[in-house]
Amino acid sequence: MILYHLQKQNLNGLNYKHIARLLNYRYLTISRAVENLFRFGICKTEGTKEKTVVFEMDKKELWEKALPFMKTPIKKKLFINEILPDELVFSTNINALAFYTDLNDDVRKYCAINHTDFAKLQKKEEIKAISEYDGDFIVETWRYNPGILTETNYVDPLSLYIAFSDSKDERIEMALEQIIKKFAW
Repeated sequence: MILYHLQKQNLNGLNYKHIARLLNYRYLTISRAVENLFRFGICKTEGTKEKTVVFEMDKKELWEKALPFMKTPIKKKLFINEILPDELVFSTNINALAFYTDLNDDVRKYCAINHTDFAKLQKKEEIKAISEYDGDFIVETWRYNPGILTETNYVDPLSLYIAFSDSKDERIEMALEQIIKKFAW
């Protein structure tokens, strides 16, 4: 929800039902998320019957306050040989980092897909073999749909930042700094 607010649309004053529709989540999920954000001092709520969310900080301050509570969007990393449907996948990892910064791209192809979409493809047997070690494509299954936060074929820069936040690679750390400097706060 915070990433959507920072990158796509201001959620201030919107009720939970409206936010749930925007993010394609259930009302109860949004309600719980807002309760957690309130507990961490990240947002406030207004109203009683139809509650709305209020972020009182500017975007940069909100990002800095929320970042320690955010966890990586990546649920699992695996390898496959099949090409996944374009409308479900988004370039991620080094490929996306190279898109947003001056880091050199990798020859390996990384893609992000919502974990539920990946499970549906598996169930329909559109993915024949999955490996934890080798394949033509490196797939990151994400906890949420990466397409909600981007207008391009690349995952959004702030999710990418969170995904790499534990990296000790100096090149990646420099690229992450570039992302934050370039971001339109």
